Amino acid sequence: MGKTIWYIGVAGYLWFFIHRYHIAKRRFGVIKDLKLLEKVKTGQKLSEKDLEGLEYLLWSLSVSKERANYWIISLFSIVAIVLSLSLDMGALKL
Repeated sequence: MGKTIWYIGVAGYLWFFIHRYHIAKRRFGVIKDLKLLEKVKTGQKLSEKDLEGLEYLLWSLSVSKERANYWIISLFSIVAIVLSLSLDMGALKL
């Protein structure tokens, strides 16, 4: 049973990091395609499209549940480790 809990935890990590990868890839694409970093560094005037891209980036960061997700993942990791060790050591029977 301990191994089952471990696999569930690993699957959860995999789902979360694939999801985060897609978000990061989308954000990076906006920055790269619009050359926003270069424009900001050189003080270039931003076009309407640039401002829309920047607005998306700021919105995406402001609504991100990333911090809460990291906290939840850490909590579930601790619970999974305790349960797995308890099951493997025979302290807990299911």
